Amino acid sequence: MKTPNLALFDFDGTITTEQMFVPFMEYVSPSWRMTTGRLLLFPLIALYRINLFSAAKLRCIVNFFIFFGRDTNEVFSLGNQFANEVIPKYLRENALRRIRWHKSQGDDVVVVSASLNAYLVHWCKQHNIALICSELAVKNGRFSGLLVAGDCSSEAKKNKVLARYNLANYERIYAYGDTKEDDAMLSLACEKYMNWKKVA
Repeated sequence: MKTPNLALFDFDGTITTEQMFVPFMEYVSPSWRMTTGRLLLFPLIALYRINLFSAAKLRCIVNFFIFFGRDTNEVFSLGNQFANEVIPKYLRENALRRIRWHKSQGDDVVVVSASLNAYLVHWCKQHNIALICSELAVKNGRFSGLLVAGDCSSEAKKNKVLARYNLANYERIYAYGDTKEDDAMLSLACEKYMNWKKVA
């Protein structure tokens, strides 16, 4: 029996042509919350744009502002709509072809993303793909605004993959990313791609 390979895919910017985090915030949030959030968080957003504030920290703050106290069923329902109505407009055909190729080889395919389970769980279920991502924490049926195990980026991507998968069980490890936040995950692979260019 053929030993399977493991294929690790970042989502935003790798499978999609654009980041989906902000579009999802806009999709799921009342306009007053987005407007207020942009005003309150403008200094941090400005610092992020000149590389003086990390994307991971900014995402955590935005998540708290947008999701604190929100009903989980409502948000996951909107996440399902987002996965069906919005994400398909931004998918890279070459990424979908590569995913289909891996699946045709019998490989284990995993999306490893700093984006949120509220919509990624639906998209990955549609495509029969495993998922490791940032997960919104729930308390009494509502979101606390926090993440279950922190932002799933950089070293966290690598650590979460290692916690779930025994790499010794795979013949080859493939990894696909598009930013420095994917470097740690790509370090696990014997065949790695950054912005769809093979890394030596």
